[in-house]
Amino acid sequence: MELGPTKFKVTPIMGFILALSFAMAVGGITMGFGSSYVSSHAEFALDHNELNQKCTGVLINVVTIQDRPFICTKENILHIALDNSNRLSIDNVKIRVLGSLGVSNIDHPLTEPLSPGDGAHIQVPLEKVGTPLEVSIAPQIEDNGNLIDCLDQTFHYQKPQGCTE
Repeated sequence: MELGPTKFKVTPIMGFILALSFAMAVGGITMGFGSSYVSSHAEFALDHNELNQKCTGVLINVVTIQDRPFICTKENILHIALDNSNRLSIDNVKIRVLGSLGVSNIDHPLTEPLSPGDGAHIQVPLEKVGTPLEVSIAPQIEDNGNLIDCLDQTFHYQKPQGCTE
């Protein structure tokens, strides 16, 4: 049984245009759904410029004694004397110690925020790290109940020496 000739024929170019239009429509719907989903479910995903703006004015310093930062080792403990000599409070810090045996990441070692002009002494055990090769200290500030890492203001120090009395 033959159906007979059809009056409407799709040329290859028309088929291509139809397929392309369909693909663009499906892609547009998917992108619209995806962007609204991410923006509503990922409140923590901040723009890098927005983070920099929130961290403006935040700066962590290490106390300096006789032109040497007070980051030193004694009896397998790393001693760090922090100083907030800036105009904003620092809610906490994130410390990374790269050593001869591994890396130690210490989150939130402060018991209370560092107000402007305040200082703190932090002790980091070195059993799992070995000899410290580099110490990084990143300030953290609180924004709407979340701690934000101000990574652009990270203080780096290499090869801390032994503490002197």
